[in-house]
Amino acid sequence: MSFRHSFPTIVWLWRAFTGRVAGRIYLVIVLVPLVGSAVVRTYSYFQVELSCFWRWNGCRHVVQIAPQLWQYKNAIETATLARLQSNGPCPNRILAWRVRYLPGAGVLLLESTGPKAESIVQGNRHVEGIATNYRLVETLRGGFSKDLESVWDSDRIAFPGDYNRRLAKTGLRRAGAGTKVLAFSDLSFDSCGIVPATPASLSAVEKCGTSAQA
Repeated sequence: MSFRHSFPTIVWLWRAFTGRVAGRIYLVIVLVPLVGSAVVRTYSYFQVELSCFWRWNGCRHVVQIAPQLWQYKNAIETATLARLQSNGPCPNRILAWRVRYLPGAGVLLLESTGPKAESIVQGNRHVEGIATNYRLVETLRGGFSKDLESVWDSDRIAFPGDYNRRLAKTGLRRAGAGTKVLAFSDLSFDSCGIVPATPASLSAVEKCGTSAQA
C-alpha cells in the first residue's frame, strides 16, 4: 500500500482514550485505504495532524496529533462524570446504546436472592465484605456468567478517564431479595453493569433487539 493512496486515521478509539502506561496516553494511528476518507470528512474528530513528526522535538502529546479527538474525549468524560454524579447515573438511553451498538454484550434478567457476608483475597490478605447473590430469570442475549452469581458490593466505581481515581457510586449498590435487575455480561463495564429491571428499562432493551417480561 503506498502512502499516496492511503489516508491516516485513528483506530481502536477507546484504547487511545484509556491506554495508559506509566501515566502516558498512547494513540494508535494506521494507514488505511482512501475509501476511509469519507468517514474522516464526516466525523472531523478523526482527522489527524502529523506535522509534529518532522519537528526537532517530535510529537509530545496526543493533542498535537488529534486535537479535535482530544477535545471530543474530554467532552465525553465531562458528560460521563456529570451523569455518574447525578441522581440518574444509568438512564435507559445508556442501556439502549449498549444493546444496539455492542452486539458482544450479553443482557440478562436476574433476581436477587439476597446479600451475604463473603471473604475475598486481595493481595496477601483476606477482605470481608457483602456480596449480592443472583439467580438467572431469563437470558435476553448472550450467556450467563458465573461471576454474576455473587457480585461484590462496592460504593466506588472507576473515575471517567482516570483509573487511578475512584468515584462515589450513586446507582444501584445492593439489591434486596426478590429484586429483579438487568445485568450486562461478556463485556466489562466500569459502571451501570447491573441496573434495576423497571418496565422502562426492559422496554428500552426490548426495542433494541431483545425481548423481556417484567
